[in-house]
Amino acid sequence: MQEMVSMVIPCYNKEEHLGEMLQSVCAQTWDNIEVILVNDGSTDNTPQVIQSWLPNFQKRGYKVIVIDQPNGGVGAAVLAGLKRFGGAYFCAVDADDVLYPEYVSTLAGFLEENPDFEWASCHFEAFDGDQEELDRFNKPWSSGKVNNVKLDRPFSLESFLFRNITICVYLYMARSSYVHKCKVAEDFCTEPRTSQEPQLILPLIAGGGRLQAFPTVLYKYRQSSRGIYCFSSYAEAKRFEDGYARLIQATLKKVDVEERRRQKLLAMSEWYHMAALYSRAENYKAGDAEKERLLMLSAELLNRQFAPRISWKNIRDVGFFSMYRALEAQALEAQALEEPLPTVGENGEDVRCIGYGALGKKAQALLPKLAGTPLCPTELWDMAATPTSNYMGLRVIRPRWDSLQKNDIFLIFPLNEKLKSELKTLLREKGLCRVYSSLEIERYCAKLYLPWEWSGRAFGEGEA
Repeated sequence: MQEMVSMVIPCYNKEEHLGEMLQSVCAQTWDNIEVILVNDGSTDNTPQVIQSWLPNFQKRGYKVIVIDQPNGGVGAAVLAGLKRFGGAYFCAVDADDVLYPEYVSTLAGFLEENPDFEWASCHFEAFDGDQEELDRFNKPWSSGKVNNVKLDRPFSLESFLFRNITICVYLYMARSSYVHKCKVAEDFCTEPRTSQEPQLILPLIAGGGRLQAFPTVLYKYRQSSRGIYCFSSYAEAKRFEDGYARLIQATLKKVDVEERRRQKLLAMSEWYHMAALYSRAENYKAGDAEKERLLMLSAELLNRQFAPRISWKNIRDVGFFSMYRALEAQALEAQALEEPLPTVGENGEDVRCIGYGALGKKAQALLPKLAGTPLCPTELWDMAATPTSNYMGLRVIRPRWDSLQKNDIFLIFPLNEKLKSELKTLLREKGLCRVYSSLEIERYCAKLYLPWEWSGRAFGEGEA
């Protein structure tokens, strides 16, 4: 017998696309669904669209709850559903997206058959938007990762803070008992109205329940209508990032974690906030004065929480996002590259360090930082190399795969996940064991320049 799945759908002025979502709900291969439609003070024909679909849900055998409330934001709409749902499993989806028919049956079916798991997730694909944006969202995922996290890596609060997991709530389904155990509704923040993501996901992560992450696309994300994430100016983007940071911090203050870890998480969240604002400032050309202000605030934050002290000019000179990678590496306790890296092979031969993708933007950002380190390439490879290609005085050549030896160090600079996966497979077949991605290289550089240690001071606490 199928247990009931409660699906909350917050609706605000979604008359144009709501019908597509509701059609996809009716098309689910799971028959026992409770649909909770929360009209959050819509001023268009959303209420009429909801009413027009009630007979379809009745024919389908679904239980339907319609909630009409004054506009309170997406968080308030989700909370209204959290207070009313009665199914064995809980999920929340967006009113203008589309579900694959197996969305519910895959996630709920797994939980029904595996009582030792508390929640499950899937992948998504973007549609109906600018092609460049769609390509960015629909980038290939490595088969060794789910939600951008290696399967053998903890699904942690730190991973959420540094966006190393997909934070979209519509990809997750949880047991109702687990939602109650984690006190999601009781501790749910509805102000500011920026999002519902931290309030739902952070408590479920903190609860420590086992997650099954399916690498299967079961959800279609409508890129063209993401009004809450589309900004016309830096000021608008800053308001969003400020509100999102406040939601994270308010939620972290309530989740059940050891106090010392909570303080570290709060500091990490504020650092990510600074990184997000800096990225927005660059994208929206907010000007040097604003970027300098953010650098100064970041230095102040880091000096309260970490040692040794640094200045905002250190951050500027090393690079803001190298700083970000350094803090991320410490937060996730990322495994450092093998030290010391060998320069001589087992039989006395020189060890080559090969940089692949040397003509790309990522390589040209990282190569200067590798100068004088054990990871400074002795050969540079690129598929687009010509007889005259060179970088930093070193000739760039096309790959010579037959020359690879098992003692070689191989640096993969390109970010494309599919390419990285294919390269790692090839290199494993060649017997190479020291193969490093651009992320690992960034963390390596950051640790060289920024050897921080956590000071243990409480979040917001200054020096004595």
